[in-house]
Amino acid sequence: MKNKLNAIVWLLLFIVTGLLWSLLQPFIIVMSLWLALFGRGKYQQYGINCWEGKDNLVSAQSGGDPDESLSSRLGKARAKGSRWSIIANKVDLVARELFKDFDHCNKSRESDEGKKQVTTH
Repeated sequence: MKNKLNAIVWLLLFIVTGLLWSLLQPFIIVMSLWLALFGRGKYQQYGINCWEGKDNLVSAQSGGDPDESLSSRLGKARAKGSRWSIIANKVDLVARELFKDFDHCNKSRESDEGKKQVTTH
């Protein structure tokens, strides 16, 4: 009984911590974008890491594999001639013009990911 009560207390603590963390998300999004674009060294890497994590979260929320980025999914879709090629082209435009990252979606394709994808696009 003591262990179960201890587990319940910790669960409540985790829930409260998660709720507080969610309140910080708008600030973290803005800060990590700024660091990814203008930071240097480990600060820039922190910003990039945050955006990669958000990328994978959105991929999972849209029915994709949680370990695969949206860019990888778009690169695969373009290779299959999907209607999502239009979005892949726009992502490539942003990556090329703002980050000097040419052919981003094709370079991002992860052939070993996607096994957990539940959508067909």
